[in-house]
Amino acid sequence: MSDTNNHISVLLIKSLTGEITASEDLELKQWMQQSDANRKVADEFLKNDSFKEGLSDLMKKETIWERIQEQINLRSGKVIRVNWYKRIAIAASVFLVLGLSAYLAFFQKSDGNKGKEVTKTTDINPGGYKARLILSDGRSIILDSAASGELAQQGNTSILNKNNQLVYESTGQVGSDEYNTLATGRAEMYSLTMADGTKIWLNSESSIYFPVAFNDKERRIEVTGEVYIQVAKNPSKPFIVSVNGMEVLAMGTEFNINSYKDEDDISTTLVEGTVKVSKGGINTILKPGQQTKLIRNGQFTPPASINIDEITGWRNGWFHFESADLKTILRQFARWYNVEVVYEGPVKNRKFFGIVKRSSSLSTVLEMLQDNDIIFKIEGKKLIVKSG
Repeated sequence: MSDTNNHISVLLIKSLTGEITASEDLELKQWMQQSDANRKVADEFLKNDSFKEGLSDLMKKETIWERIQEQINLRSGKVIRVNWYKRIAIAASVFLVLGLSAYLAFFQKSDGNKGKEVTKTTDINPGGYKARLILSDGRSIILDSAASGELAQQGNTSILNKNNQLVYESTGQVGSDEYNTLATGRAEMYSLTMADGTKIWLNSESSIYFPVAFNDKERRIEVTGEVYIQVAKNPSKPFIVSVNGMEVLAMGTEFNINSYKDEDDISTTLVEGTVKVSKGGINTILKPGQQTKLIRNGQFTPPASINIDEITGWRNGWFHFESADLKTILRQFARWYNVEVVYEGPVKNRKFFGIVKRSSSLSTVLEMLQDNDIIFKIEGKKLIVKSG
């Protein structure tokens, strides 16, 4: 990469983010006038709204550098570590040296994919806030945005539906024999505030089995699928989550559990506080920002640092992928869009980076996976994937 490329790269980035000075803007315009190629590259870079939005968001999270490193490493086999100012320069320099299509592929689809759009007979809308509540007496209540207000009264606990959230308000102690189940299907998610103030978010195809109010010994629940839990602090009552024979002990903690049956392992990721994860006498302690996985041989992987935004993005309405493989991504799409993924022949299980709203349609989120080697086709409730 030449010094000229580095310098022009900085000017492009500054122009894109609105930080360019008058003299720098004049210099950039003079460079654009030197050739049609310069003008075309600058115009494509500066006028691509999706790229601008993606770059702005990723710069805030400082994840753009991981993307650039990935591409540089693939080409040179070297790891380059520089300060943030130089990261910006290299970011745009990669754009100039590798070309527009290669660089834009970091964020969405490459210029070379025109003509390889997602083929669809009909598009598929995203999932939404919906769930099913099963009361202790066996009654079942469908929850959605239309069902609001008080739903039921169990003992001294009122059960209310407020703004896509199930809320339990208790005025007294209730025996632990009164249990409810909250469950989501495909294309559904929901949240719950328990009687003790603990908040729980359920992703698609997930469930929680819990007492209407906790007794005076412990707070214990059972979950399946994927949940994010924000535990209300109460040192005298340990909070225990059971999932497929594994237990997570927490006190005043926020953490995510992913226990889908079609995943290879059960992952526990700690956001805040401390948790002890155990099974069969084996346990491990997590610190904030760490994850452990219970693998098939019954062992826990050593705690490892993880990108929290990638793990918990679903709770805030985002798909967030950092070097995620294709099949892992499509399993998430299958749950949220209620589609069956069908692979026609072998497909290279490539790694992808991307951030996209879960409120987007299926064809829209697939655009960030567009690659010269992969073709997507939507047919009814099937997503067909094959090599290009």
